[in-house]
Amino acid sequence: MPEHTTLPLVGHPDRRSFWRAYLVYAVVMLPFFVLLYGLAGNSGEVLTVLLVHIGLLLLGGLAGVRFVRTTIWLDEDGLHERGFLGRVSFLPTERIGSHVVLDLHRALASRTTPQLFVLDTDDRLFCRMRGEYWSRGKIDRFSAALPGECTRPTHPFTLDELQRNHSDLLYWYERSPFRLA
Repeated sequence: MPEHTTLPLVGHPDRRSFWRAYLVYAVVMLPFFVLLYGLAGNSGEVLTVLLVHIGLLLLGGLAGVRFVRTTIWLDEDGLHERGFLGRVSFLPTERIGSHVVLDLHRALASRTTPQLFVLDTDDRLFCRMRGEYWSRGKIDRFSAALPGECTRPTHPFTLDELQRNHSDLLYWYERSPFRLA
């Protein structure tokens, strides 16, 4: 580990991204439920609409709890990741290989977002910090603290370039030629 890094280093996703997603959900669903409540009022099915509405709100709350619990931490033992679904993965320090920090365009007209890919000694992807959820500062702090070689390409990549040249770094749905993201 680099000497200038204080361990343990703990990171949580940027909560603003969750609130932005929740705001979009509210803006999209509000007119829908206003319409449903209006239609159900005349037919007497308000309770059914209310139960569906409460169920979706609880589902959104559960997603919020899962998002807040998502954590990556680095200590003397290695790198730990608690994912969105709650699974905890661990990579011992001696198995941390290299890491790649790059800027990614989703489309040529979009802003770039930083990405940190942590690879094990067999060059398999262990975890990824996506700029949509993690701030550039957190990504840079983890990159500086991680042992092993850091690769920082000088030019931003598009998702198509990454898919063609480094598909092993992408999630399964990003590797698909029919992807929507």
